[in-house]
Amino acid sequence: LKRRRAELEDQELEVLVAREPVDARLAAAADEIDTLEGARARLADAIAAIEAEIDTEAGMVAVVRQTRVADVTPALMTIYDRVQPHNGGIGIARLEHGTCGACHLRLSAVDLDNIRHQSPDAVVRCEQCSAILVP
Repeated sequence: LKRRRAELEDQELEVLVAREPVDARLAAAADEIDTLEGARARLADAIAAIEAEIDTEAGMVAVVRQTRVADVTPALMTIYDRVQPHNGGIGIARLEHGTCGACHLRLSAVDLDNIRHQSPDAVVRCEQCSAILVP
């Protein structure tokens, strides 16, 4: 019995010795989890603050847009709203030196001549990107 007891005590010591590095790694992992959880919480707070800023800014932009489009005809707004998402957010662009400010392509001489002969109230659009052109 004494021999068996000594063998079991030796096995127990081996297990305890083998367990020490595992316990150390477990404690280090728990510390790292705590650190990462703290960082996650700080990042979540930062994201929430930025989202709140974005929401506020989007609301202000919507108000400004409403005041600016009040004098624009619904037909023209329909064209703008349809074209703008497809041109990287540009719905209206300048026509400078025969070039569309939205797609940066040069209009043909025929298109430029047609534009010159349009009435001042006519809606002129780029043949390439469909943006509303303002001379």
